[in-house]
Amino acid sequence: MEIQALRAETSLLVLLHQVRSSDLTDISAIIGDSIVNKEDYVLAVMSATKMNPLTPVRVQKLFFLLDDTIPEKVGGPYFEFVPYDFGPFDKTVYHVFESLASQNMAEIRKPDFNTPQMYQLTALGQEIGSENFESFSDDVQDYIVRLVEWILENSFTQIVSAMYKYYPDMKTGSVFGK
Repeated sequence: MEIQALRAETSLLVLLHQVRSSDLTDISAIIGDSIVNKEDYVLAVMSATKMNPLTPVRVQKLFFLLDDTIPEKVGGPYFEFVPYDFGPFDKTVYHVFESLASQNMAEIRKPDFNTPQMYQLTALGQEIGSENFESFSDDVQDYIVRLVEWILENSFTQIVSAMYKYYPDMKTGSVFGK
């Protein structure tokens, strides 16, 4: 196995173990009315990317991992992921971004024919998302930041391979690696 893929899988395993074995603060005790819908949630989470654009695979896996690991800590789950071509997928994630883009809080762009669409917050989305992000407890914020770092640091292949390793049920119907 490629060293980088092994590192990606190991670092995801460490993150998953840490969050599952910790006692993160439940958001319901502190959140109030700040996060009330999927749009607010996506803005909050995406603010941790610091306006770095994410590919479709990165966006889908980020929100899948949060829905799987800490749904009760962030007022979720927000999505209903199913196995798809490259692992966990919910088209609703894209619909939320389309709604945010129509409100000038997100951008969806396709730089050229050979690259996938990119999803990122606008300055307005970043400002609102950062305010929403503060609704999360410090330990939840830390976990989201570390997960975003993992998503940004690893390649498409490393992310999808790690998903399949730790979530084999999400490999059904996959076109990856065939």
